[in-house]
Amino acid sequence: MAYSVTIGGCTRSFGDLKILLAKATPARSGDALAGVSAEDEEERALAKMALLTFRWRRFLEELLIPYEQDEVTRLIVDTHDAQAFTGNRQPDRRGVFASGCSILQRIRMCWRGRRLELRRRWRGRCRS
Repeated sequence: MAYSVTIGGCTRSFGDLKILLAKATPARSGDALAGVSAEDEEERALAKMALLTFRWRRFLEELLIPYEQDEVTRLIVDTHDAQAFTGNRQPDRRGVFASGCSILQRIRMCWRGRRLELRRRWRGRCRS
């Protein structure tokens, strides 16, 4: 699955999850030798922006290392409690459900709530 981000009408695509994670992390010589590191800081920033809209359950759907080849991957997949990550839990204090939301969506929801809170406080001061 390709991951992409659009900023200012310019779209940047990243081939798969491995490439996206390699380009979003700080520069490392191993990534450079493998040819998967970001070409410059702009590409690294775009990869980080693409991760903001990433749904974390994709790690279970798109395994970085095949199940048959890695004990840690098998342990994660076999012991993962899917019910603990469903939307059946209570929302946090701002009314945001943790599951199903990307990080960017959560940030936007928190910011909207904070903005409304500040607006109410300001209106209260003006009326006094």
